[in-house]
Amino acid sequence: MVRSLDPALASLLPGLAGLVAETGSALSHLAVLARECRVPTAVGVPGAVDRFPDGTSLTLDGGTGEVTVGDTLGAAPELASIREESAA
Repeated sequence: MVRSLDPALASLLPGLAGLVAETGSALSHLAVLARECRVPTAVGVPGAVDRFPDGTSLTLDGGTGEVTVGDTLGAAPELASIREESAA
């Protein structure tokens, strides 16, 4: 979870399960590198750092940019789904 996509974070990509950024573009350098490393990425998720505090379990669909609170594998129906449009 980051406020912006910073190329300096590239060295961390191989160890990430996913990347969510408040600002940035799906075509930014870090987002492209994340896809190459097969790290699901969602960009343009307003307030992500504040909305999802450390330790929040999330499921991320890098293809659609959908960020869902909780583990959707066997998830309870009451889990809220948060879909944000990626910045183009």
